[in-house]
Amino acid sequence: GMVVCEKPDEVAATVEADEAHEVIAWNLELKDAGALKVAEALKSNKQTKKLVLYKCSIRAAGAIALAEALEVNTTLKEFDWTGNEIGIVANQRIRDVWTRTRLAWSDKIEVTGGREWTQPKFS
Repeated sequence: GMVVCEKPDEVAATVEADEAHEVIAWNLELKDAGALKVAEALKSNKQTKKLVLYKCSIRAAGAIALAEALEVNTTLKEFDWTGNEIGIVANQRIRDVWTRTRLAWSDKIEVTGGREWTQPKFS
């Protein structure tokens, strides 16, 4: 199901538990340290399809760690990192990884602001 995290520590713990299909964090002071923990947890996660880290005080270092995690994790289909001051380089890094790792099984990738998701394939 969906888990809406109440505290910064819950985000990585929820991703690590690998049971929720959606993990949502809004306005939590995750910062880079928290983002690094989420990134580590993502590497072994097989269940989570949607991750929202909205206004979580993540900067470039945290975002680059998340981008690296997306190289390993291919389960995630929707990622929203809106409202974080991650800068142009990190932003591009996430987009590059997302496009490279997810285009193989998706016809089209939508990109709007700080969100990425893959459109479901209808056969």
